Amino acid sequence: ESDFDHKWFTVLEQGLRLFQWKQVWLQLHPETKKGVAGANAKHGRANDIMSFAEHVARKTHLDKRTIERGVRIAAMIAPAVVSELTLVNKSKAEKLSDVQKQLLHLIKEPADEQLKIAKLVLGTYVSTLPKLQPIKSVAQAKLFLKHEANIGKYGNYRDHPFIHGDCMDPSIVNQFEDGS
Repeated sequence: ESDFDHKWFTVLEQGLRLFQWKQVWLQLHPETKKGVAGANAKHGRANDIMSFAEHVARKTHLDKRTIERGVRIAAMIAPAVVSELTLVNKSKAEKLSDVQKQLLHLIKEPADEQLKIAKLVLGTYVSTLPKLQPIKSVAQAKLFLKHEANIGKYGNYRDHPFIHGDCMDPSIVNQFEDGS
């Protein structure tokens, strides 16, 4: 508990620790599991045991919503992404692992896409397409993958009419999207 009183962890590391802590909490207090507490209250069997997020919020400096988001990120992030983040240097990994907004966007994707997106943001993705600008966000990475898939329809990216343009340039993006 006292570890959370300091900013030693990235958002992802904190979420992973909270997720582990929640698993233990649910073993000790299964009646606080999502859906169970509400059903018990509805049938007159409510108790005074607070939810995991409320308990941790009281014990640490963390906000209840931050705790819930951290647990959700840890539960939904692909294990391969966590492994990838441990393989790259710390400053590169923090571009993704210490930005809650980026992680929340990332976990909306399927596991195999999460890994591709993470590798693009970290700069470890191997693509046949040139990247003229570094990819700095999950949104840019998703856009790059979309364009890579569209260009892949041509068989060879050199045959694509806009391949010499920058895939992140707004004018090129508009041409990709409207098919012109």
